[in-house]
Formats: sequence, structure tokens, C-alpha cells
Amino acid sequence: MKAVGFKKYGGPEVLEMMEIEDPTPNDNEVVIATMYTSINRLDTLVRNGYHGLKLNMPHIPGTDVVGKIVSIGKSVSNFSIGDRVIANTVFGCGKCNYCISGNDHLCSKWNVIGMHVNGSYGDLVRVPVSTLVPAPTNYTDIELSTMPLSLPTCWRAISSVGKAENGQTIIINGASGNIGIFSILLSKALGLKSIALTRDPKKVDILKRLGASDVLIYATDDQILKDVMNATDNIGAEIVIDVLGSTLGNSIKMARNNGEIIALGTISGISSEVDIRSLYLKTVSVYGIHNASKDDLRKSLDFISAHNIKPIISNVISLENASEAHRNFESSNVFGKIVLKH
Repeated sequence: MKAVGFKKYGGPEVLEMMEIEDPTPNDNEVVIATMYTSINRLDTLVRNGYHGLKLNMPHIPGTDVVGKIVSIGKSVSNFSIGDRVIANTVFGCGKCNYCISGNDHLCSKWNVIGMHVNGSYGDLVRVPVSTLVPAPTNYTDIELSTMPLSLPTCWRAISSVGKAENGQTIIINGASGNIGIFSILLSKALGLKSIALTRDPKKVDILKRLGASDVLIYATDDQILKDVMNATDNIGAEIVIDVLGSTLGNSIKMARNNGEIIALGTISGISSEVDIRSLYLKTVSVYGIHNASKDDLRKSLDFISAHNIKPIISNVISLENASEAHRNFESSNVFGKIVLKH
């Protein structure tokens, strides 16, 4: 099959077209033919070596898998060749209590498609059948290709963990990225007041059009904290989403008493100074989320279908131009998902 992968870690230039052997399914696996996938921050982190990640080379990145099943393992009974499916991005050992209960993302041996195993930058992707849900018929493959990682992770943060309720306030730190965009879309449909934080003044109007109740420019920690408190009557928010990492300490200060801070990434750094008093004096909770369960995927797809929520797509680029697409993605000059077409 044709694929885009890399033989060594590095910048976008290490990505190259290659021919590799077609994958064949083991007993409880399927092989999916993909026409579209999209770029996630995780793809670039894996390409760069992701904190010492050791992979067999060449490696095929790509986390978002949607398409039709073309072959199945002998133990697969609940899906058939030709079924149009979408794969949850994480899977576990299949044997522990977490996996048995459908919480593969909590398994100590968790794996992510495109990170630990070859992913969707290949024409064919082999995944465990346990990751699959039927693809909703009211979305195209292009639209669905933007969702497997970002959408259910946002849903888990806001609904499953955050238990958001109509009328509550949510602060979205890093609102210009894809997690931020899906968070705004979900928050609006859930009836939340969303305060979007961005470092890019050019993104203010588009974030408001997307549905953010308010948009604040993040210049310094002290300034943005003051602005957030002014916007929340000096109370703070019930839920604070942080995908940046280095801003976690400040995000904790933005939460109201008994609020929840949900950490989703380390875009701006892997460490943050935390004032412990801001935790116990306000009785706040901090949750870390690296992925979502298949149930989160299913529920989030049902929710956006019911509310006619469409993803924001920046452009569709041929997979053979993946290096250029990665450069555009890392420039932060795009808004919305970059879709790669096989």
C-alpha cells in the first residue's frame, strides 16, 4: 500500500511517500481503507520523537481513522466487510478491568493509533475491532476525519468529567486550536457561557462567530487572570480547559470555588508553577485527560448529530503534500482542521 511515513525523527521534511506491505488482520482486528484523515498536534509530536518515544521504523503516523472495512479477523462477528466505521483512537490490553469496562484509555498498556502503531497516513489501517463504532450517515468522510481524536476528548473533558450544566461558565485556554474549536462548539450547544483565551488578536472575531460568549487576549499571566476575573464578576469559572500545559497554574486560579480544571495537553510546555494554596483554599479539582473512551466517541457523535454541529475545516490537501501540510499546521497560521486526502 501507499503511505506517508518517516524513517527517522525530525521536522516536516522527514515525511515521505513510501510503499509498505498491506496489513493483515489478526483474530480480533479489522483493516480499514481510508480516504481522508486530519492532522493533530499528536502527529507532529510523534514525528519529533515525543519525549523519547521509540518506534520501529519506518513509522506511519495519523490518529484519525474513518473508512470502510476491507478485511476482518476470524474472531470478528459484530462488523462485516464493507461497513463504514470510525475508530476510537486509543485501545488497551483487552484483558484488564479498565478494558473490560470500556475504559481502554485508562489501561496501563494503552496504545494510540498512529503513535504506538501505524496510523491513518496509510491507505490501509489495522485496528482492534474493539475500537470501532458505526460511522454516522449524516457526515461525510471528510467531516468525520476531523473528529476521532479531538471531538470525544473535548466531550470527555466538558461533559463526562466536567459534567457541564446549562448556564455554567467555561474558560477555554488555547481556544484557537482544534481542541479549543470543538470545545467552543460543544459549549454553545450545551448552553454554557464560554470565555475563549487566545494569544492571537486576529482570531478574536472568528472565535466569537464560532460561538464564544467572550474572547480575551492572553498577553501575560497576571493580565489574563485579571481580565478573566473581571469577566466572571471576580468569581471564576466552573470549568477551565487547558491544552497549553505551562499555563496550568494560572488556569487553576481562574476556577471558582469547587471548580474543575481539565488538563489536555502540553503545547506550550510540560511544566507549570502551581500555588498549592489555590488548590485547597478553593477546593478545586484538577483532572488530566490524554484521550477518550469509545463511549465518549459514541456519545459525542450522537450529540453533534442531534445539534447539527459541523467541524471547521481549513483546507483539504493531498497526502503526498503532508510535509507542507505539517509546516502549515505548525506555523499556527491556519484555523480549523487540515484534512489529508489519500
